[in-house]
Amino acid sequence: MNKSIALLLCSSPLLGFTQTVKPKEKEQKIQFEEIRIQEIPAQEVSFPSDSEIRVEMEEQPGIPDSVFTIVEQMPEFPGGKEAFSQFIAKHIKYPQSLVEQGVEGNVYIRFIVHSNGALSSFQVLRSPNPELSKEGLRLMKLMPNWIPGKNMGKNVPVYYIVPVRFKLQ
Repeated sequence: MNKSIALLLCSSPLLGFTQTVKPKEKEQKIQFEEIRIQEIPAQEVSFPSDSEIRVEMEEQPGIPDSVFTIVEQMPEFPGGKEAFSQFIAKHIKYPQSLVEQGVEGNVYIRFIVHSNGALSSFQVLRSPNPELSKEGLRLMKLMPNWIPGKNMGKNVPVYYIVPVRFKLQ
């Protein structure tokens, strides 16, 4: 009989470029220009009198104004990498149907560690199976608050990616 084991690949973010993500203004102005294409006669088009159309942008709840991907001091699970590995080992539940089918793979989950250590905005970036995605998300949502990341001496919100490895042995 195969034993099921889930291992954490690493608890540091994947390689990326430093960037700050800021929500766009709620309104954007879009200018329209007449475009002429060969062999197609130009058609008259009417626009609002000021030739501008306003587009409303949806705000995403729970995402702060700026979220970093790389900071001077990255967020950390309380107790460090070893405590994180123990947490994963203690709480993970390999779906039995996938054990029987021999399904394995890595689930990459991104979330935000806020400046107060709270976690939110969990998202599966890549997964070999929907059931593994579901289990990975369940597991990440069980985590306690983290030690927040710091940039220039201040706590800041940081995107963090955790790859969880589901492997049968």
